[in-house]
Amino acid sequence: MDALAEILRLSISWRIDVAGLLGAMTACCLVCRRHVAQNGAGAEFPRSNCVSALLLAIAGALLAEWCNVLLGYPDSGALRSVVLARWSILGASALSGGVLLWTAVQLAFLRSKLRIHADTQRLLEEAKHAADEASRAKSDFLAVMSHEIRTPLNAVMGFAKLLRETRLEESQRGYLSTITSEGERLGSLINDLLDLTKIEGGQLTLERVPFAPAEIVAEVLRLFAARAGDRRIDLRFEGHLAGHLLLAGDPLRFRQIIVNLVDNAIKFTPAGSVTVHLSWSPPESEDPRGRLMARVRDTGIGIPADKQPRLFQ
Repeated sequence: MDALAEILRLSISWRIDVAGLLGAMTACCLVCRRHVAQNGAGAEFPRSNCVSALLLAIAGALLAEWCNVLLGYPDSGALRSVVLARWSILGASALSGGVLLWTAVQLAFLRSKLRIHADTQRLLEEAKHAADEASRAKSDFLAVMSHEIRTPLNAVMGFAKLLRETRLEESQRGYLSTITSEGERLGSLINDLLDLTKIEGGQLTLERVPFAPAEIVAEVLRLFAARAGDRRIDLRFEGHLAGHLLLAGDPLRFRQIIVNLVDNAIKFTPAGSVTVHLSWSPPESEDPRGRLMARVRDTGIGIPADKQPRLFQ
């Protein structure tokens, strides 16, 4: 806002010679419009002011000792067209006084507009600062709560693993399987929360390590096997990928995507099947990268046509 404040503090200055004639005058005016690039808001001066300012700019160009056009102020994030002109007017005192009075009126009106826009810009910056603080507080809260939940969850999963090694009845093993699968699902949700805080903080990075996509999909289907069985949903895995096929990428993020897709498919499928299909396109000569495509198909209610544009953009 320094540049804008500097403009607001400008005033018309002039020199009168011994004969009473106007020797020099300095002026500043806003030509047409102001647009705030960082928040999309903007304001436009009335057409009459644009015409007056344009006439002033033309006069400055014809009579100016120097005339400079400035576009934009990076510090405030705003884009403005400003004409700064300083010119000498020699002639009759009446003519000089008339030009000076006309310029003073125009600049006073434009300066009041600039003050309004300066106040608006200040309010926008304060609102943005408050929103940033709220987002930072939310991220800190999610990070702390995620770690607090993970501690008892690790204890539950640890004891579930110990119980699996004991002698249990068939029904008890079913209960234990449900505890394990739901615990792993809760752990996945916690990881998603941590990823959200990393994304908002610009700290999320993707790994590049070898992993087997088919093995990850099989692991995810085992995770949801008990839940799908309770709802009489058939989980299927289709694809032409060999189990030993290794790709370079981020296995954790790939697993999160498959988990979310399968979870939603089971949630909105009262009965039927959920199928995960993997396909791999090897690299071509002009492109050294291959393409892995994962599709999850279910027999559920689907997504209404009027809601699809909101989800797929």
